[in-house]
Amino acid sequence: MFSGIIEKVAQIQSANKTPGEELEIEVPCPWTDITLGESIAVNGVCLTSTQKGQVLKFFVSRETLVRTQLGSLKAGSLVNLERALKVSDRLSGHYVQGHVDCVGQWIEITPEGESRKLVIEIPNAYRPFCVPKGSITVNGVSLTINKIAHPNSQTFELEFQIIPHTWENTEFKTAKPGHAVNIEVDVIAKYVANWVAPHGMTSV
Repeated sequence: MFSGIIEKVAQIQSANKTPGEELEIEVPCPWTDITLGESIAVNGVCLTSTQKGQVLKFFVSRETLVRTQLGSLKAGSLVNLERALKVSDRLSGHYVQGHVDCVGQWIEITPEGESRKLVIEIPNAYRPFCVPKGSITVNGVSLTINKIAHPNSQTFELEFQIIPHTWENTEFKTAKPGHAVNIEVDVIAKYVANWVAPHGMTSV
């Protein structure tokens, strides 16, 4: 379990396909107390550290490659990193599982004063789990939805306001329109939708 508050940004050292068409990625380790088998969110995807020391190594399965944008990573790519929560940690973001629901894409990045307006397009199937001022995770970052706009049969848009601290301390600073992003909707919203669906209730 994570909270969507990015601890470190690291540069991919290597990203190599395995003979089974899966992926192994290596990232310089920014911590001194990582344990073998520890869960770490990489761009919002919960992965298991298969090597500790100066370099972290992660194995990415086919299922994860299908559901996320990790397959587009290459040497030099920046990624957001977050270690799993401790029971006593402050929950500064929201409950994040590291289980990506879908891949969206940036469609607008506009400076507004010292902040930036970011707009993401995601599949319309996830509209029931999104509400204005609700939480969502984008590449592992806990964000608040400002607006929901332009729904159609396939996609809709989410608008966010990104403060300078978040921009400078995540891989968002490398974002460009068209870039893919990992999306995890609020797990509480998914449970609520599952509970009310048998009763014929719909989202607002």
